Amino acid sequence: MELWIRIQDKTILQKVDNLLISNGNNAEGTFSIYTNSLPSQNILGRYKTKERALEVLDEIQAYLMSDTPQTNVYTMPEN
Repeated sequence: MELWIRIQDKTILQKVDNLLISNGNNAEGTFSIYTNSLPSQNILGRYKTKERALEVLDEIQAYLMSDTPQTNVYTMPEN
């Protein structure tokens, strides 16, 4: 199954193999969901708390487990 994600600002639609949450130690103090799928590493969405980032990952997991076609496109939600 393939997963494509449209990032928060809607400018990139990227095929992803894995998703990670940053540790929040950045200038903005936000938690980012990103992919390190080669050939690039893109931030897909930024959230104010780790809990919100985990909720979004839960939403993606539920989306993948639902009865959808073999190729899935998920749009990252705003904060």
